[in-house]
Amino acid sequence: MKCLEEYILQNLVTPTLSSEQVFTDIARQLSRANDYFKAAISKIFVVASSHPRYLPSVKSTEHSSVVDECIRFLRSCDSSSNVLTYGYKVAKNADVLSTIHCESTNLNVSKLKCGIWCSLHKILGTANFVNLLVNSTIFELRDGHFHQIVGRVHEHPTRGALEYQATVGNFSFLYRNRGDCKIAEILPHSPQLLWLQIFEESRQSVELGEHLVAPRGIGLLKILCQVIKNHRKLKYLCVLQAICPRKNKKTCTSNADFKSDVKNVNKFLTVILEKLIPLEFFGSKHNKSVLLSKIKTLLKLHLHGRIFVAHLIEGLRIKDIRWLGSPSRIDGRESTRRQGIVKIIVEWLFGRFLPFILKTFFYCTELSATQEILFFRFDVWSEMTGPFLSLYFKKHLVLNKNCSDHTSDSDFTHGFLRLTPKLNKFDFRVIFVPLKCRSQDQLKMQLDKTHNAIRPTACILNYILTKGESRASDSISRRLCSPLEIVPAVSEFKRALVSKYQQFPQLFFIKFDIQSCYDSIPKVMAKHIISLQAECYADFYVRSYSFYDSRRDVFKQRFSVNGEKDSEFRSVEIDNVRTTYLSKNDVLDILDDELNNCAIIHKGSCYLRKSGIFQGAAFSSNVVDFLYNDLIDNEKVFTNYSNADVVILRLADDFLAISTSRTYIERMEIQVREGFKDYNASANLGKIVSNVKDDRAEVRFCAVDVDLKPPV
Repeated sequence: MKCLEEYILQNLVTPTLSSEQVFTDIARQLSRANDYFKAAISKIFVVASSHPRYLPSVKSTEHSSVVDECIRFLRSCDSSSNVLTYGYKVAKNADVLSTIHCESTNLNVSKLKCGIWCSLHKILGTANFVNLLVNSTIFELRDGHFHQIVGRVHEHPTRGALEYQATVGNFSFLYRNRGDCKIAEILPHSPQLLWLQIFEESRQSVELGEHLVAPRGIGLLKILCQVIKNHRKLKYLCVLQAICPRKNKKTCTSNADFKSDVKNVNKFLTVILEKLIPLEFFGSKHNKSVLLSKIKTLLKLHLHGRIFVAHLIEGLRIKDIRWLGSPSRIDGRESTRRQGIVKIIVEWLFGRFLPFILKTFFYCTELSATQEILFFRFDVWSEMTGPFLSLYFKKHLVLNKNCSDHTSDSDFTHGFLRLTPKLNKFDFRVIFVPLKCRSQDQLKMQLDKTHNAIRPTACILNYILTKGESRASDSISRRLCSPLEIVPAVSEFKRALVSKYQQFPQLFFIKFDIQSCYDSIPKVMAKHIISLQAECYADFYVRSYSFYDSRRDVFKQRFSVNGEKDSEFRSVEIDNVRTTYLSKNDVLDILDDELNNCAIIHKGSCYLRKSGIFQGAAFSSNVVDFLYNDLIDNEKVFTNYSNADVVILRLADDFLAISTSRTYIERMEIQVREGFKDYNASANLGKIVSNVKDDRAEVRFCAVDVDLKPPV
């Protein structure tokens, strides 16, 4: 990357590329430019294109027309990844005056059509200016961020060259209900279909080439034929009962006690594989032992964890697998091919076959507020959740009589319930999971609603919330977005105390959370609070942009509301040229629709809420933040009358109040135990923790250990 002036003189108009006179004239004009122009171009940086294009024939010399010609040329080359073409469409109607038009305002184009770029055009001449726009990537350093204004979307130089690394994970067997997978469907009905399942769906198989895989198929097909015969004879349920017996609910003291131990699940899968797959498939006892030992790695993955297939094949002796070919005819190229085929087999084994067995016999889910995956036999899971679901439907839901089609009625946002077990026996977290539309038309409508209504509204609500918090800069409350923010927030409070008192005072705290938080939300009150805070805004403009984080080598999409952005320092920012306009009333109407029209599909029927909101539904977290911010601001017990040092940390419905005043915490504990009736909020009495009586200096908050002792 070079600064603009350096790039022009070293890459764009060097004496070898242009005449000596042209080079001299441009260098002289750049050196004699005014200070404003020099300061402006000093913040512009250029990278030459790795694949330069031939230059378009531009007849006009008028500045705006030249820029338009470059955009038209790039768009005609199908350069849709060039930021100059974002938002532009090619006209299909012959009656349209312009052959290209922009559906939204491309701020990069607006910038190029005026100011220093017009002056630069005059200095360089049209041909060189066009070459600059067409064959380079241009960034402007502004407010600590690189704003990309020309060129293909910024990519890490080595990103495209990275070799594809196949992975497998636990996503494919999480949250699968009983009946989704049947024993008869564990394997296809013929070895040919099983062959296709293994190889046709593998990306690595496509890269390797069918002509390299097929010749080795005769030996493998015979083995697959034996596998299917073994499958038809195997009594899976007998193996399950022998290794993972039912748990007696009377002896279980928590939900975790109902799970099948990971060691037993590992043994169950191992026995199934040993009974199904002959030794010839693995090639040797050594290879079989290596692969079977890797099953526990899959089972012990944390939530949404993944493993590289390359790790799973470590330790395998490829030459032992005779169906791949003779062990005496292996050179370097053949060894690579055989290893590629083994990777495909192992990817199928751990990425499809074992997960299918798991979701046929077990409900797999995490324990609430942890990353640990638990395995429950389906009959045990039904026994655990049946009474809870019956009571939940009776207490919180009502049959929706106005829904004509549970899968396509656009008047309602349909979904299903997912239960996540909490530690306490028969206690579950209820999560709303939106239903994905199946038909293309319905899916298009759903995506359109998400992009143009749901996502912008969520950004606007967060914008209003953040603005309200920033105005109350002296507030003792601090809203957290992640458990990772807890320790820094407490450390900051402790440092402020040391700075104020020159010594560290004793700290008192109370920790509590709201019982059935989402079920107890008063919707009318919550909407009233939001509408009051939105009163000072007439309308909102939500614009999409991306930024590239070079340290992590990732792209992230962000949204700015009314021009306010939140990017990371020294990142590359890219305007996506997509703006959504919503009025205040639009926002409130969309919010009202989602609060009142989320519907659950259960056993063929559709249900609406009697009260409260669904956790996981659109805006559910926004509503919780608005309501509990208001609770802290308006409930007298949180008011710091004694001017003691206080901080109240809140993560969703979890609260941690820390103060130098014992009286403040004692008074708060009394109110917390009574509840906050105006907000329909009652604390979980069994989870209230305070140190006003025992003076302890540690507390566990949202799975994070908080130290309240003097800083070291």
